Amino acid sequence: MSIRAVVLALALVLSPAEAQQYPGGTHRFESPQGELAIHSGFVNNWNAHTFNVYSFLFKPVNSELGWQQVPVVERNDGSDLKFTVLTANTVDFTLRDARVAVVHGTFELWVAQKIYKESPYDDNVSVQLRRYVLVQTEDEERWVFQYASSRDLGRGTTIEQALNPRSRMKTK
Repeated sequence: MSIRAVVLALALVLSPAEAQQYPGGTHRFESPQGELAIHSGFVNNWNAHTFNVYSFLFKPVNSELGWQQVPVVERNDGSDLKFTVLTANTVDFTLRDARVAVVHGTFELWVAQKIYKESPYDDNVSVQLRRYVLVQTEDEERWVFQYASSRDLGRGTTIEQALNPRSRMKTK
């Protein structure tokens, strides 16, 4: 067996079961709010648990400030902000991923994650969908993805189904 065949077989075994929403590189989207760039970078741990890191830049319409780094804010007081979203995989399926959508002219970030007690292979695994809305803070010209709502999509839902734009996006 040649080294090339071994490397190819190893790559197939160690690659995640599902593709990420945003493969490595820069992905740009427009809305009435402005232009959003998602930078995605692949991290390979040389095991079954590879992941992508997403970071967000935003250029508001009619703004002279240019591109701004956009954090993801969990709490209204702004004390818990993150500048990246990490995906997660096993060899068999995606554990966490994210997608950006334009809803009524506004950018939204959807983060779907499997929730389980002991193992992602358990029968009681459900998927939680968290929704964030791109808003400008009142006290400064900063834009953030502000936490808006979450929903448990129940058992039997995949991350890919949760992030599908055709799925129902009802929130609590």
